[in-house]
Amino acid sequence: MPWFFLGNTLISYDNSGRIIYWNINNGDILSELAKVDPNQAVTFSPTGKYIAVTDIQHKIHIYDTSLSDKHIIFQDDELKNDIFALAVTTNSEKLVSGGKDDFIRIWDIKERKLTTSLNVQNTTITSVAISPDDKIFASGHANKEIILWDLANPKKLRTLNGHKNTVNALTFSPEGASKYSGCLASGSLDGTIRFWNPDTGEELVTFATGHAKWIKAIAFSENGSTLVSANMNGTVDVWSLNGYQEIFAFTNGVSDYVSSVAFTNDAKRFVCQGLNNYSFTFKPYGFGYTTDADDSLEILPIRMWDITTGEEVLGPWNDHSCDLLAFSPDKEKLAIYGSENVLGWNIDSAEELFDISTEELYFIENIVMSPDNKYIVMYESSEKPFIWKTEKPEDPPIQINTRVKSMAFSPDGNRIAVLSGENIFLHDLELFPSDEPKELYADLHGHVIRMIFSPDSKILVATGFFELISNIRMKLWDVETGEEIRTLSGHTELIESLAFSHDGKILASGSFDGTVLLWDWEKISKREGNAE
Repeated sequence: MPWFFLGNTLISYDNSGRIIYWNINNGDILSELAKVDPNQAVTFSPTGKYIAVTDIQHKIHIYDTSLSDKHIIFQDDELKNDIFALAVTTNSEKLVSGGKDDFIRIWDIKERKLTTSLNVQNTTITSVAISPDDKIFASGHANKEIILWDLANPKKLRTLNGHKNTVNALTFSPEGASKYSGCLASGSLDGTIRFWNPDTGEELVTFATGHAKWIKAIAFSENGSTLVSANMNGTVDVWSLNGYQEIFAFTNGVSDYVSSVAFTNDAKRFVCQGLNNYSFTFKPYGFGYTTDADDSLEILPIRMWDITTGEEVLGPWNDHSCDLLAFSPDKEKLAIYGSENVLGWNIDSAEELFDISTEELYFIENIVMSPDNKYIVMYESSEKPFIWKTEKPEDPPIQINTRVKSMAFSPDGNRIAVLSGENIFLHDLELFPSDEPKELYADLHGHVIRMIFSPDSKILVATGFFELISNIRMKLWDVETGEEIRTLSGHTELIESLAFSHDGKILASGSFDGTVLLWDWEKISKREGNAE
């Protein structure tokens, strides 16, 4: 939620799209502007004179913060895509905007008109920043570049290269502030912050910050000493669970974006499917992202490594690319889904175990394998699941004719949980789907919903939106009684991955927000009334 202090007043823009003026002495609301579209780009001018907000019709609304009813609207009929970045000059005379349509626009606030359009060609503008003296500005792009521009006589000055992924944050350091006085700082989805001399284009220093956006997979080592996590560009971070510090980063699988990743459940092996020449941009506020690829898109082969030794594990999977992949719970098998079939191999022997034809069906989300490796579940694009028996791949799959958002197998192999609509259905796996399931009220929503059973199969955990799109939650249920145990919060965006430590004492959750949270299972699994 962006905010700005103006004397004794706090001005905020929240996730529901409200601009509110607060009295900081007593917390009273002084004024509230008409609600604008939430989760769009927003910025304050450096002096706090203006707040600028975009809407879903690609208009820019500029409010005078001293007179909240004064309202300017900028609109360019040629602008037909989302605006991701806004910046106002220190003198409050000009506004710079950029977004998905390849153009940077410079607007004259006093004259209320568009003065300049700069074409950056075939890349989304993800961030903009103006120097404190209003002489130059910088634009960050999905193609990893930063461009410096002359603001008074708009033209390109130089291009800064160094980031390995989308540049999603820019700011100029104030003059005299530090040894980096007047420098440009840039933050990227590659997980680094870099400082640049804007006069020469020289990179001065790089800070590694750990995770970039979106944790895609997590796993615990069997001895409980480490946790591994993989983010959206294929970097694997190995963390000490004793000191809660990063031990090292494994970068052999790095690409512009990994469409699918997986760890064995002992955190030793890592497999990924990478893409290059693929730009990936998170929306600056709220949820969601946009992607761009052209004819230069490079689909890399599937690769697997032993993280503990750094050695690549070679096999027939290297000759394939895929949409989805997964390790078996016993760590011995790899399953992949391509355009026409599901293939499975024994990793050590490289023996092909099954080749399941999927005909003309298209599957999304992830591959789910049962603990005994007898079943493989995948979701069709219509959210209808198909279940195959790996021992009889030639048999027709088990089908469910209702829309299903997520599924999970219990570790004891007795149950399968199916999330459909607002409810979770607990089925007897041997009788599924013809049995009479136990029904749990879930009320979880979102395009990514994950479920996992506790190691003793007694508690089910599920994640998603709860009631509001900004309300990310994890819910726990008692499997036997169907009683909801508790609801947990902590992540700010959807949860992509869940994993239990091998001793069952820690639950880890990895999210689109770039964090991994560790939960004390004994504490959170207690009933609300008995929680400490």
